[in-house]
Amino acid sequence: MRYAIVILLFASPASAGDPVYTWRTNPSDPDRIYLYQDGKQVGGWSYPDKHYRGFDGKEWGPATSKAPTPPPANRVIITPPVQKPLVMMQPSTPIPQLRGPLRRRAAMVFTEAIAEGTMRVVEEIPGAILDSILKGNFKLTVDPPTVKRP
Repeated sequence: MRYAIVILLFASPASAGDPVYTWRTNPSDPDRIYLYQDGKQVGGWSYPDKHYRGFDGKEWGPATSKAPTPPPANRVIITPPVQKPLVMMQPSTPIPQLRGPLRRRAAMVFTEAIAEGTMRVVEEIPGAILDSILKGNFKLTVDPPTVKRP
């Protein structure tokens, strides 16, 4: 059993000769991605400038067009701007003339109920839309076209 554990340790990626590269993002810097070699930061890629800079732990190196390993494709994130809701008021229509006191009273009650319900809906819809925008996560991912170069 001990021999199997020793063989597995020697066969692990930690003891392999090839370095292990990983790309990591920083939420405060969405336009850049950082390269780590075996857990240590060794550089960074800038998506807007399309260049790589090496990092020795203290200072950044000169910009180059190639990275030790290709960076992942950049995501395009579209976030809609937050706008204040716009409420438009429609002028009330005149009550049609009906005969008899009960008919007039019934018409007025229904007209007021419909107007009040309509105003409640009109007041609530922009708030609901704004609330869904603020809680939503709007992302559009665009993969750049792949170009094969000879």
